[in-house]
Amino acid sequence: AGNRIGTAMVEQIRHHQAQWYPGAEKVLNQLKEEGYSMVILSNCKIAYRQINWQEFGMERWFMDFFDCESFDFRPKTEIIQEIKKALSPPFIVIGDRYSDLACARACQSPFIGCQYGFGEPGELEEADVLVDSVEKLPAAIASCC
Repeated sequence: AGNRIGTAMVEQIRHHQAQWYPGAEKVLNQLKEEGYSMVILSNCKIAYRQINWQEFGMERWFMDFFDCESFDFRPKTEIIQEIKKALSPPFIVIGDRYSDLACARACQSPFIGCQYGFGEPGELEEADVLVDSVEKLPAAIASCC
């Protein structure tokens, strides 16, 4: 079932049926202009990473997009240790699931929990900051630095 869903998601993106949260591009432009270096670490497969990168022109904002398949689906808490070797601190982790919170704790970084994502109620209660819309990310990031 998971493979079918993944294939369907890639096909929908390929046919331009995917969309980002309202305001996401504006926020990404702002963060890029403010000098933040951004990367993505996702539990996704290689094909999903590649089609998103291509479809949305993500190189405009992000230095890189890491998928967990390329790391044999190891936990994000392990993958982040390898990724952060190539980056300059400080780091802030932003996400909508407990695995993102655990990733932040593993690299001793602040965590901004996105309540507008796919997380379950209470999953992000240990976040340093919670936001309920993408538009609130810049202020949340500024408060963590």
